[in-house]
Amino acid sequence: IFRKQHGLITKIDITLRKISVNPFDENLRTHKLTGNLKGFYSSKVTDDIRIIFDFVHDEDELCILLLTFGKHDDVY
Repeated sequence: IFRKQHGLITKIDITLRKISVNPFDENLRTHKLTGNLKGFYSSKVTDDIRIIFDFVHDEDELCILLLTFGKHDDVY
C-alpha cells in the first residue's frame, strides 16, 4: 500500500508544480467548473484523481488557492 500511496503523492506533487508554472498546460486538462463548483478550476492528476483550485489576488500577485483533491466522484 505504501508504494501505491507514495506514487500518488508523487503524481500530486508533480501536478501541483505544473499548475504553479502553467495552470493551463494541455496535459493537465484544466477546465473551469460549473454547478456547485462554478468558477473554480479542475486539473487532472490521474484518470480518477482531480485537483480543484481557484485563482486569488494577493497584493500584486496572482496566486493559486488549492481547494481540494481526491477521486473524481468524491470532489465533484
